[in-house]
Amino acid sequence: MNKNKSIAISITVLLISILFLFATNNAQAAEVVHKAPIKSNLPTYKSLYRKNNYRHIWTKHINKASVDIVGSPFLYSKNLYNSYKSSQALENYVDVYVVSKEKLYNKKNHKYYVFYGINDGTSHDIKYWVRDKWVVFLNQSNKSYYNEKVISIFNGYSTDNNIQSIANLYASYFDNPVNKGYQYLIDFDDQASNIDHNTKNLHRFELKHDKDNYSNEIFKQLNSNKISFKNYVYKLYRHQIGNIYKFGKHKRIGVYVYQKGNKYYGNVIIVINDNK
Repeated sequence: MNKNKSIAISITVLLISILFLFATNNAQAAEVVHKAPIKSNLPTYKSLYRKNNYRHIWTKHINKASVDIVGSPFLYSKNLYNSYKSSQALENYVDVYVVSKEKLYNKKNHKYYVFYGINDGTSHDIKYWVRDKWVVFLNQSNKSYYNEKVISIFNGYSTDNNIQSIANLYASYFDNPVNKGYQYLIDFDDQASNIDHNTKNLHRFELKHDKDNYSNEIFKQLNSNKISFKNYVYKLYRHQIGNIYKFGKHKRIGVYVYQKGNKYYGNVIIVINDNK
């Protein structure tokens, strides 16, 4: 009897020890998981209403392009059911690229919307989707259709890859609401001088479609196809900056044009360098 009792006590002690070790290991594991930044488990905001509110029209694969996401508080899953805080979703990304484009129809307000599929550049796997209005393409060419239209206004000016890169940098830098204050202006100047060393006489500005009543009026004319894009920029420049050759002739120029659908559509960035 005593022998059986001893065996029972021994088994009980062993079981208690095993349970204690198991609980301890689980607690330690839970602590590790709690401390580790697991980006795949981001807070999600689910909406069946949003998911059912859209109808898919088409999807196009596009050439991978480097972009900046500006102003958007949320990114989405492919079916829009999940939304994620963009600042958290992109926290680990060094670079962001678009690799796909999708058009959707909103059955509630009867409007069409375009979304871009974005990833971190490591593959073509799409991580999130974002509205086109929040996307700024970083590597715009000075030979693109609309850029050439703008540059042709400045007869005698020459295109320059370095100045074009600074115009692209300007677009991503100052239209991002995170980049505010004097320190960011210093940072921009430092980055610009790394691109082109002759930036002492660099003139940079953004023509804004909503700056005042006149600007709004000619923007309406552009949207209703009453004036050409070239004429629109010419009028906007003369109104907001002044004489076309205010900074002289035979300068280097870079231009950034916000595409239709972007939240800044109608705005045009122009960078002019006095140095030839």
